[in-house]
Amino acid sequence: MQEENNHSTDKSEPPIEAKNGAAQSEIPASPWIRASHLPQLFCSWDLAYRCVQSGWLKPVVQGKRRTIYRFADVLSCMRRIEAGEMPHPRGNIKCPA
Repeated sequence: MQEENNHSTDKSEPPIEAKNGAAQSEIPASPWIRASHLPQLFCSWDLAYRCVQSGWLKPVVQGKRRTIYRFADVLSCMRRIEAGEMPHPRGNIKCPA
């Protein structure tokens, strides 16, 4: 009999598994995060934008069509938000001191 593909020689990393068992291919297992993935991680484009504008999140690479952030920096922003701290709001709204 002919042996089918041997998966033990496959050196690619498996995709991230979701809670329901479905594979998520949108967010790779990497120390780098693209700007397009930020809304998925923060559950809000506005919150991700406010973190960047407040200086909490700075790009590692910023080019014409690509912006990349460190995943560790994204997690530190999330920890600050979970602790009750919020980035500055957008527009001319004043933050209470």
